[in-house]
Amino acid sequence: MTLVRPKWSQPTIGIRVTQPILISAHNIVQTGWLNPMSNWPRLSQTLTGPKSPDRCQSCGCNGNKDFTRWIEHDEDDRPETIVVVLCKPCADRIIEPHPRLYHSLPRFEPFPGAMSVCLDCAFREGVTCKCPKAQINGGPGLKYEQPEPTTAHVDYSDKKGRRCGRWMRMYEGPVTACSGKEAAKTNETALVP
Repeated sequence: MTLVRPKWSQPTIGIRVTQPILISAHNIVQTGWLNPMSNWPRLSQTLTGPKSPDRCQSCGCNGNKDFTRWIEHDEDDRPETIVVVLCKPCADRIIEPHPRLYHSLPRFEPFPGAMSVCLDCAFREGVTCKCPKAQINGGPGLKYEQPEPTTAHVDYSDKKGRRCGRWMRMYEGPVTACSGKEAAKTNETALVP
């Protein structure tokens, strides 16, 4: 694989390129030209709080607070299927100064393993879904019951006055049922023959 950087681009390491250069994957590994973000720890690994859709992974609070789910990105700023759940005060304190990229999920957007309907599911591990039917696990996909989302196109102008637009999907309510959900076994049900 060969990457071509045009003369106006700026590589991650901060050296301005004045001429087009060819970079092969072999040269990147051999010269050590890697994204500096690859050395930064992931919040999903460093936060010590419980991993649950209804608990903050930083302070451990639960219940009455409004939680935000954050998608973790890799060293190349590509989204991964890793979620970090934080309360508003912890998110304000941690996310912005952290060098790794995170983006928030809209409030009711479905994400297997990180929804309130997943709390008592046998396939949930932390904020990850291990259901074999889920697409993230190679399955055909899960079906959710929730209010129909609204799709809208938003037009706006950027700082230079150019017309821009993007599609947005707005979720009206939480997921109330999942086709892959199995009730988690408790000690009481395990003792019953």
